[in-house]
Amino acid sequence: MKKQKFKKVRGRNKILRNIEKWKQENLFFDKELLLNYNYLNSKFRVRPWSDLVFTKYPYPEPDGEFREKIIESLVDIYNHWKIELEKLKMDYYLKIWIFYPNFRESQVACGINERIDWYDNLFFENEERLKFPINRFSNKSNLLLNEFDWENLSWEQVFDENEVGTEKEYTTKKDYLEHKKWFEDFLKSEHKAHQFKDENGKNQTYHYLKIDDVWIGEIKNFETIK
Repeated sequence: MKKQKFKKVRGRNKILRNIEKWKQENLFFDKELLLNYNYLNSKFRVRPWSDLVFTKYPYPEPDGEFREKIIESLVDIYNHWKIELEKLKMDYYLKIWIFYPNFRESQVACGINERIDWYDNLFFENEERLKFPINRFSNKSNLLLNEFDWENLSWEQVFDENEVGTEKEYTTKKDYLEHKKWFEDFLKSEHKAHQFKDENGKNQTYHYLKIDDVWIGEIKNFETIK
């Protein structure tokens, strides 16, 4: 198996400034948006990791001082939102999600009302609970992360038997055939599946594709951030 090649990440100082800018923008707690839509989130979106252009060689996941700065930002956003949420005097969901190895997907997620249950059921139980990968973070980051309780869950995509659909749903026949081939290969691979009867009594199957591990973090002691 060939080793994955990556593009070189350039512009250290500019990237660090952009991470700081992203943090400052996301520190804003949009109370009106939360009350209207029942959720807020601060997804990590900083170039080059936020670029949607697909190339032969992708950028590696943020590491080193970039990862350290992102962790610091996520914790600062969480702490600021936590203080503001307490003022609402209502139940809420507020967690940091750290994905690994797809660290660029990490974010702070907040929800109220029905969104609390939605978030609580978004991820899946792992067959084996993994310990938090502290060796992947700096000592400075671990001092912040140790202020949280972390639960290891699984980020999975769920497919049913009708995943492929019909050819007319695709832009080209090539797209249809490629997706059909991918799904057929996936069904032959080892994966988790769940069989059940739908509301009409027909046998159905859900197929689960694991995308990543995710650690869900919640502050241990709120008094430390007041």
